[in-house]
Amino acid sequence: MKRLLPLVLCAALLTGCGAHEAETKTAAPIDTVTPITILETAPTYPAGDTVDYRWGDAVSISLTLPQGWAWEAAPQDESVPPTAAGVVFYPQGRAGDCAVSFQCWLQGFGMCGTGVTFSEVVSQTTGELATLATADRGDHIMVTIIRKNVPGDYVATAYLPADFWEENRDTILECVLTAEVGADCMGLDEARALAADAWPDDARGDDVTVYGRYDVLTQVWTLTAHRVTKAAQDGGESLTPLYRLTVDNDGSLGEVMPVSWNG
Repeated sequence: MKRLLPLVLCAALLTGCGAHEAETKTAAPIDTVTPITILETAPTYPAGDTVDYRWGDAVSISLTLPQGWAWEAAPQDESVPPTAAGVVFYPQGRAGDCAVSFQCWLQGFGMCGTGVTFSEVVSQTTGELATLATADRGDHIMVTIIRKNVPGDYVATAYLPADFWEENRDTILECVLTAEVGADCMGLDEARALAADAWPDDARGDDVTVYGRYDVLTQVWTLTAHRVTKAAQDGGESLTPLYRLTVDNDGSLGEVMPVSWNG
């Protein structure tokens, strides 16, 4: 497994600076949103092998790699359950320096924001969203792609040569953004719909948005209703959490609980 050492180093650096939650309290300004062009009639890369990976009842990853790329199951630690489960993909013959780890973090994902540039990316084909985080390390780039609004903490991480990232950025983003994940799990839109009538009156209206996180070990959505306040000075938004509830995979709802900034 020596050839996968850069991935282990990348994960350690990303998680070693404290809890930068994937769901942040301040959304990125609109001018940082970078659309990723994916043509519906002609893929941006010739299709190669198909990834079809499953772990347990709730973790699944399906995607199509470019021609000449390969994949394998990512190595797991010895904890029970393991920290993460998923795959590693890379150009054939370059597993040692150009590998991308794409895994579901089973107990949540956090990363340090120090020295990291964040932006939002969207697939124009599927409409899927992700947060892209990059950190310049001289001749290498640390890359983190956090899928949004999916049933689980699905995150791609890599420590790549800067010239390789520059050349293959859109290809890697396309692979991660168009991957089907959590195939047997309830989607966020369904969970929101089931909870729509449960929110108190002060958690309704155009200024309230419901975000969610799915726990793949319990197969439960935790939904949080936030009041969204526009920040005119920078074009961003601030989110104030109001209430929280859970939605089981069978559709049953938990009790609505008020939350605070520390809740």
